[in-house]
Amino acid sequence: MGVCSQAASTPAARPGYETSEFWQNSDVWRADIRSFGAEQHVGTTNPPAAVAKDRERDISLKMLRQNKNQVIRSLLKVFGLLLLCLVCLYLYEVLPRFITPTIALPSDDYRSQSWTFPAHSVITPGRTRYFTWRANTILSYEGIPEQASKQLILNHFDKQLQMQGWIKSEYDPKSYGNCFDENIFPEAAFLRPIQDISQDGYVTYKRQKVFSFITSKTKDEVCLAIWRHWENVQGVFNVVIFTIKPSPFTWLLFRNEFLFSQ
Repeated sequence: MGVCSQAASTPAARPGYETSEFWQNSDVWRADIRSFGAEQHVGTTNPPAAVAKDRERDISLKMLRQNKNQVIRSLLKVFGLLLLCLVCLYLYEVLPRFITPTIALPSDDYRSQSWTFPAHSVITPGRTRYFTWRANTILSYEGIPEQASKQLILNHFDKQLQMQGWIKSEYDPKSYGNCFDENIFPEAAFLRPIQDISQDGYVTYKRQKVFSFITSKTKDEVCLAIWRHWENVQGVFNVVIFTIKPSPFTWLLFRNEFLFSQ
């Protein structure tokens, strides 16, 4: 009875758990696990030399990025300055600068005409730019010979323009003036410079005294055109005053362009 009860109270042995082979294998597994953990620990740990090298590389990359950003900022500043200069030069070139003389009409015109259709315009033939102003009128004289009337008109405007610093230019076929160019002065298409008072035509005025520093005053011109209003009626004249001022770049760079094209 005792033997049987003892045998019954002892649990049945499970296959593989109480054998020496199982425990031997479990020791091997533990050793493998410990060695794998050691290997992982050794792989994730950097020696001091590697840490210093990585830190030096990070510092170098940071300095490189800082230098790159500084270069970009400097380039942006230079580009902004150049853009500002270009805008200022463009505004200086296109800024309107018309010559508008105050010219009184002769008092001996019996109809007392006034200037009509004063107009400002910007003419851009080719690569050049001219600021022009024009005004025209009709002057009528009664009982005065045509040549005398025309001479009175020329003397009157010559005096008016001289008072404002303009002097008449003598015509020279070899010289060039903006008043000679019909692309700038429309009346030049059908009129010629006056050489004989009996003929219709125009005269040119330039500034009497000029002191300029990077300006176009030396090329400013006034064109005074006089021609008969009606072909068969004497004593009635069309009079046009036309002022021409080249832009700064036209004066500096392209002032001889039309001279070469003639």
